[in-house]
Amino acid sequence: MKICRYICLLFFILALFPAGAQNYSSGGGPHFTCSGVFYDLGGNSNYSNNQSYTTTICPSTAGQGIQMVFTAFNVEAGFDFLSVYDGNSTSAPMLPGSSFSGTTLPGTLTATSINTSGCLTFRFYSDGGNTRAGWRANILCAPKATYPTNISQQDCSGAATICGNQSLSGTSLGPGAFNDVNSGLGNIGCLNNYASNPNRSAEHQSHWYYFSPSASGTIGMTIAPSSATTDYDWAIWGPYTSIPCPPTSAPLRCSAAAAANSTGGATGLGNGAADTDEGSGGNGWVAPLNVVAGQKYILMMDNWNATSAPYTLSWQLSGGASLNCSLLPIELISFTGSQEKDFNRIEWVTSAESNLDFFTVERSLDGLEWESIYTTPGKNIRHVNTAYEFADYGFTGNAINYYRLKQTDKDGTLAYSETVSIENKAALKTRVENIHPNPTSGNLFFDLYTGTKSQASVQIVDVTGKVVKDETLLLEPGKNELMADTKGLGEGIYLMKVYLDKAEFNYTAKFIRN
Repeated sequence: MKICRYICLLFFILALFPAGAQNYSSGGGPHFTCSGVFYDLGGNSNYSNNQSYTTTICPSTAGQGIQMVFTAFNVEAGFDFLSVYDGNSTSAPMLPGSSFSGTTLPGTLTATSINTSGCLTFRFYSDGGNTRAGWRANILCAPKATYPTNISQQDCSGAATICGNQSLSGTSLGPGAFNDVNSGLGNIGCLNNYASNPNRSAEHQSHWYYFSPSASGTIGMTIAPSSATTDYDWAIWGPYTSIPCPPTSAPLRCSAAAAANSTGGATGLGNGAADTDEGSGGNGWVAPLNVVAGQKYILMMDNWNATSAPYTLSWQLSGGASLNCSLLPIELISFTGSQEKDFNRIEWVTSAESNLDFFTVERSLDGLEWESIYTTPGKNIRHVNTAYEFADYGFTGNAINYYRLKQTDKDGTLAYSETVSIENKAALKTRVENIHPNPTSGNLFFDLYTGTKSQASVQIVDVTGKVVKDETLLLEPGKNELMADTKGLGEGIYLMKVYLDKAEFNYTAKFIRN
């Protein structure tokens, strides 16, 4: 019986921890791997109360992204949260829908294309109440997923910018793709008295806004629902110099008052109030904000009873205060660079573009002298995240290449991103590939790779050495899909010769015309 017990115990352990797979449970990192199991600190038991830690896991294979396949998930719904960040720290943007609570499996999570590191960072928070079994996820490496660009105004990253002192109306139909307000982020404030709900956050039917005073003074606000029984709750975070999404601190102002506690269900800043936050028993009003020009704020409004009823938001400004969106240019969510086989990939993602003219990618070898290598117009999409990408085939080999992004607004205002660096080995090698079809009864096609703008001379030579075709083709940096004209040639064997005017390169290939 003892032997059986030992054998059974051994098989149980092997089932929990597959051979050759490392297991990751404690905070810290980064841990570099493409296999293993990620689980909570409780291991085979429940996790503990009052935990708050982060774990970063990165791919051990260059160019890949971490992929987590969850096989079990059970944390206290609405109170304990696992939040996932698309990068190597909690300063990276969160993955869509990436703050998890309850018993629903998160499914498969993969680092996205805006994530240069390919890492995923996990932040776990548990309160002082009940504990649960936690989670288990298999760790893999995989191609990076496409970053979503359909973020709506129901998410912080898709917030609309308030462009003046006028009233505005809106209607929200859901909580969006992100759980932007929850205890795990430490930003829930007075909304915590109803956090336990199907969305596992303090959002039911939410709308998000950014605003900034263009002149200092005092700001009051009124949120008036179309129905007196509709319960609108809200929070304001700030002040900021650069808006973070989601916010990671308690609100500056907050009201979770029940609709019945105020006339018509109205709520907001002012009406003689002196308190700064209130729960469901409040009267709907908290103290106005004293603001300074240039400060930035985030406002979230939530239809708690999910009636889909519209609202009107109006402002009561005094002491010279004024609102203007000109102080809120595009929010640059990320600007990253990565080395691929033949090029450097430059990617950036923006939010709330307004009055934007164009972007310029600049490159430098010393971080002091810069050259413009790519220009693209802004898309001026204000309610979704917008992704851009550029492939630089003209980088300098055996050197560190520096990149920065220049933003030019329609009024001529300039702004620059932080600098990213990519350490490169050999530069792109000029070459010809993929000659087809061969034999051919029509034209001949081929790919020519080069790192600079130039011209190619393409000649067709017959068996006597006579040049029977000669044409000049324009080349762009990178892969050029080209065609050699063979019309009118008789059947036989020919040579195609390719010369470049700005490189010591020539190439010869034999083909058959039939």
